[in-house]
This record gives sequence, structure tokens and C-alpha cells, in this order.
Amino acid sequence: MRRTNDAFRWLGTPCDGPRGQRWCSALAILALATCAFGTCTPARAEKVSFDAPYKGRTITIEGELTKPSGVGPFPVLIGLHACDGPTNYSTNFWMMTAAAQGYATYLPNSFGPRGYVDVCPHTSWVTTDERAQDALLAAAALAARPDIRRDRIAILGVSHGGGPAARLSRDDPSLLALRERLDAAGGKIVALVSIYGSCVPDVKRPVVVPLLILVGASDDWVSPQQCEAFASEGKNPRLVQIHIYPGATHSFDNASLVTAVHAYGHWMVYDSQATADARRRVVEFLGDLMR
Repeated sequence: MRRTNDAFRWLGTPCDGPRGQRWCSALAILALATCAFGTCTPARAEKVSFDAPYKGRTITIEGELTKPSGVGPFPVLIGLHACDGPTNYSTNFWMMTAAAQGYATYLPNSFGPRGYVDVCPHTSWVTTDERAQDALLAAAALAARPDIRRDRIAILGVSHGGGPAARLSRDDPSLLALRERLDAAGGKIVALVSIYGSCVPDVKRPVVVPLLILVGASDDWVSPQQCEAFASEGKNPRLVQIHIYPGATHSFDNASLVTAVHAYGHWMVYDSQATADARRRVVEFLGDLMR
């Protein structure tokens, strides 16, 4: 059965009603602001799909691949959207930020083919394992394209997508077969970013791919303390960068949340200073590893 949730829908969908209009206005302003800080070359978009196993059957996951002008090949950033789906404001903020730096971007919809619109009421409806699988299959599909730099693939996850991004940074035997499939396509993930995603410390599975973690100190949906433990355990500090923003909540980068919102027992409000600093860190982190 397809599940949706109207209480959360206004955080990232249609331009109908006052809340939707605020969201779309904020996104338009975001596009202009992003151009001011990046290359903002004309983009070309196309639908790209890949198959994934799901509960004993095969589903087809589709997303939009956006490329800058020119012939390529281009380094690519794969986005893992938040719990309210690919229209989530914050996810699109980061996709636009990457595009403004001259990267191709790809945002697959992990929910629709599984029968969901959003999973905010119960985030386990789509699991971390499933989303990590989607990311690796997407990377393999993109690596096979001549217009993509297969050795310059990055993954950025927001909220529900941030946990899988952190998971992908680890030496995780459960992902070995998918990693081998990516290797066979000549693909290489060189950078991972988790924007207020969950963190699960596990010293037996060290980080093997550079990871940037950005989270608010006042986030009551994920644990900044666990993220700090994740970043500092074992030899992880060699590859993990973390910044915790004092006073910032979950969704601190969502400019449509001009006043505090309480949803599903969690507080969220926009923090312009944290967002500006997070943007700088992401741009620098990717710039060091994707060029």
C-alpha cells in the first residue's frame, strides 16, 4: 500500500497553498544564490534508471541525471534524499550546490518503486541497507556511461539518506558483492557526505573512504554524540571529518523552515550561519577529492 503523510508534505513539494508557495519561492532564491557562488553553467537533464532487488522481485529505480554544458566526462555527485522523498528542499539545495561547482548530479527516487511517497512516520519502511544498495547500483550504472568520470563518484546523503552515506564509508562485508560490481564497471567512490544522518559506531568496520559528517548539536532526531563517537573510533579520524553546529537542529539547512516546526516529536528550524558554513565545507571537501 502506498503511504504518504500530508503533515510533512509541505517541506518539499508542490507550489500550491501558502506553505508550498513559500517552499517554491525559497527554492527559486536558492537557485539564484547558488549561481552567485558557483559556475552555474547551463545544465542538461535526462532520466536514468537501474534495476534493484527488493523483497524477492526486481524494481526499477529512476532518477534525474543533470550534467553541465560541455562534452564531459564529468565527476558526479549521487544524492540520497531525506525521508520525505526526492522533492525534499535540503536535498535539492545540495544538488544545486554541487551542480554550481560543475559536477554532474544524480538523484534517484528510492521510495516510489517500493510503494512509498515518504517514510517520515516510520523511517524503517525503507532500510539503510536498501538505500546503501541503491547508491552502489546507481554508481555502477553511472560508471558505465562515457559522459561520467567513473573514477570521480561522490555520494551525499541528507537525513534518512545520510545514514547510508556513512554506512558506505565503511569496510562492510555485506556490501562486498555490490562493491565488486562497481569495480567491474571501473567505478570508484572517492568521497561521502552525511548531512545530519544517523551514525552507528562499529570499530570492527573501519572507514575506508573519506567521509564528511555535518550535524547540529541540538538535533533530536539523530544523535550528534554517536556521530562524534563514530568519527573518533579506531583509525577513523584519518578519513573522517566532522563538524557539530552549536544550537542547530535537524534540517538546519532548510530555508523554508523560517520558524521552528515540531514534527514526529522532533524540532527543526533553519540556521543560516550553519548552512553557510556547511556549504563551504562540502564545497571544499568535494573539491579536494573530485578534481
